[in-house]
Amino acid sequence: MSTPNDQPTIEPPRPTWWGTLLWVLLPVLVIVYVILLAPLALPAALILGALGMFIGLRRIAKQGPTAGPIILVVVNALVVSMSVLALINPA
Repeated sequence: MSTPNDQPTIEPPRPTWWGTLLWVLLPVLVIVYVILLAPLALPAALILGALGMFIGLRRIAKQGPTAGPIILVVVNALVVSMSVLALINPA
């Protein structure tokens, strides 16, 4: 008969640093591209920023408020706010 100590513990996979970096840099690169090269692509930046915020909030809900997901949400919130401002006032 096996005891609970005999059973291997399965830990959830931890997010990698490059995965978090990708989700932080991708919206930043998109917004730079949108501002400099393609003014008609602002809705795409808005959607990607909202998607990044959603993913960050899900990570916070799953693993707690660690630095990676918090940075992810903050950066994507900036992307969304810049996109909304650019859509409202294209200058």
